[in-house]
Amino acid sequence: MSNNCEDVRAALHHGDMFLCNNDDPKCKADVWKKFRLIKIKATNELLFGWSACKDCFICLKFKAKQTDGSVRLYGTKNLADHCKTCSPKGETQSSVASFFKKTPGKHFTREEGKRVKDAEVRMVVQGGTSFMFVDNPGLRLFAQKMIQIGSMYGNLDVNDVLFGRETVKKSTFEKMTECQEKIKKSIAECSLNKMVTFTTDLATDNINHNSYLDFTVFWIDSSWTLNNSMYRCSYFPEKHTAVNIEKVIDENLSCGHAMYY
Repeated sequence: MSNNCEDVRAALHHGDMFLCNNDDPKCKADVWKKFRLIKIKATNELLFGWSACKDCFICLKFKAKQTDGSVRLYGTKNLADHCKTCSPKGETQSSVASFFKKTPGKHFTREEGKRVKDAEVRMVVQGGTSFMFVDNPGLRLFAQKMIQIGSMYGNLDVNDVLFGRETVKKSTFEKMTECQEKIKKSIAECSLNKMVTFTTDLATDNINHNSYLDFTVFWIDSSWTLNNSMYRCSYFPEKHTAVNIEKVIDENLSCGHAMYY
């Protein structure tokens, strides 16, 4: 079996694999309330590094073995991102079978599957993206929305449906500002009680080798629930010195107004 999301999900559908709880006491993240580990039926062994959503059965990796035998940890951020958009069971899909259900009389042929695979390869190569992008929950939600639109309006011209990069860029920044205002509103009262803190992290992308610095806020609300949200992620071309990082932190704190720690 090839090591990709669709093959793993198909194996779950056919009963060759099944879901099981993650009973590792070290795995305390909330994502494991929604995600399950995957076992191979024939051997009863775990499929290394794979997990699946118990509601929609999308399969995502959280770690992988490298060619040298070492283990690469992806973490659970992609699982957490999926949790934010996936509806609980009962609101959308109620079983694996219903998730794979197709329109009666219509069958997805092997040749059509090959064309989809070729299109995904072209998207990765021409877009210069990581192979992990094809398993990204955001991409799959977008593809599902396109399928739904096609089922309602027929075979539309893609240029009549998709927006251009400037429109998407503008909308992204508008959404960012909207989210920042929600964060500031959420922490306004908490900051008076000194129940707000933050952390920063630097990362470099593997393609263009650009550095980015994120600013994540944590706060405890009136019900004593710990919340967190990324407030900003900025391009960071400067040298990674304490002085330069401090400038960005001060800028974020001044923009947040009510952020105290």
